[in-house]
Amino acid sequence: MKEINFPNIENFSMSLCYSETNVHEHIFQIDRHFHNQYEIYLNLSGDVSFMVEGNVYPVTRGDMIVTKAYEYHNCIYRSDKPHKHYWILFTFDDETILPFPFSGREKGEQNLISLSPEKKNETIEICEKFVNSELSQIEKYMLFFRLIYLISSGKATKPHHSYDAIPKELSLCMNIIGQNATNGITLKQLSAETFLSISTIERLFKKHLFMTPMEFITDRKLSIAKDLLETNKSIAEISFECGFSDSSHFILAFKKKHNLTPLKYRKLLEKH
Repeated sequence: MKEINFPNIENFSMSLCYSETNVHEHIFQIDRHFHNQYEIYLNLSGDVSFMVEGNVYPVTRGDMIVTKAYEYHNCIYRSDKPHKHYWILFTFDDETILPFPFSGREKGEQNLISLSPEKKNETIEICEKFVNSELSQIEKYMLFFRLIYLISSGKATKPHHSYDAIPKELSLCMNIIGQNATNGITLKQLSAETFLSISTIERLFKKHLFMTPMEFITDRKLSIAKDLLETNKSIAEISFECGFSDSSHFILAFKKKHNLTPLKYRKLLEKH
């Protein structure tokens, strides 16, 4: 990780990392996570897709995934091919001055940004310069804001719910869970609706998403809960709406996943 220092811009920080890894080593990105920074993922190679807030985006060389603070995301490996990419984290207190897709969109919507071949090459060159060159402060500013401009000029792709990047059987399971996650759907019900055996469903989730079906169901509930925590609803109301048996179960599940309680998460949102 290379820290990029911008001392003359208040409340702004940036870090950039080049990574070359595979499905067996890339543990952090495989795990579903969020953070309080913007993230730009730039694909260089690899047989991967990206999931943001439950929506799956296939990516190829030069494609970018942009996530805002607290958007739930992870990388999905479709094979063990080497995966090369850059990722950039940055903070910027005033979102209103940032262009789309960093502002002006809903969570989990239009995260995939595609550019023309020429602009794809330019974004890769910018990241290479940040990693490999000694840059003056003015060069850092120019390169960073050029990168933001290039991203904002790209084509944003709306998520589609066919999940073309994964097997159609798993796509069907994910769609059904997405529609029924808060209704207490069980593996038995999912099996009946998809005409797949429970063992087949478990195998599909483990192979392609690196989680069990029940973990995916819980993730969907917690993702909905994250949005509801931005409202004035009580923890008890949110717990009920998300399909948890009681508030204690919800709090434990949230803390296990995110290492903080729902109330602490709400306080982070208020500061942000």
